[in-house]
Amino acid sequence: MESSAGGLQIGLYKGFVQPDLPTQGYYAIVAVPSGQIDISHLAIDNSERLVYFDSRKEIDAAYLVFTIERFTQRTDWRQIPEVKDSYADIHAAGKTRDKTKIGDAFTAFRVTVDNCLDLLDADQTTIVNTVQAEVNKLLGALGTGHPEPLPQLRDLSLP
Repeated sequence: MESSAGGLQIGLYKGFVQPDLPTQGYYAIVAVPSGQIDISHLAIDNSERLVYFDSRKEIDAAYLVFTIERFTQRTDWRQIPEVKDSYADIHAAGKTRDKTKIGDAFTAFRVTVDNCLDLLDADQTTIVNTVQAEVNKLLGALGTGHPEPLPQLRDLSLP
């Protein structure tokens, strides 16, 4: 936060490495001198405001509240723009029934997912394997006359 006089008023730099990773939960950075507030009297209310536990009155200081969460799977992966767009390219290539276009679109999808920083490593593998199974099913059925189209991304479920 910058004061009216300019310059940095609050600053924090903290890196975390194994085994000192922070635990899940709510955290707050408060702009008060150390020891001025008894932190055992603070709480986070339902509106995620920093309040005094007994009175529920918001503290009179600048603060930042944030959470740290840890997940083993990302459930909203279908909403990641580059994943969504790349899958749409496979879907469009599938409609052409051109094996080369489908293969190229899948390769681009795999590269996109493998390099997506918004996905967990396990999700990357599961997503690529799931889409590859659908693409293989489509490619195998191309010679049969009426292959089933690839499912829409919203209908694709991970194991």
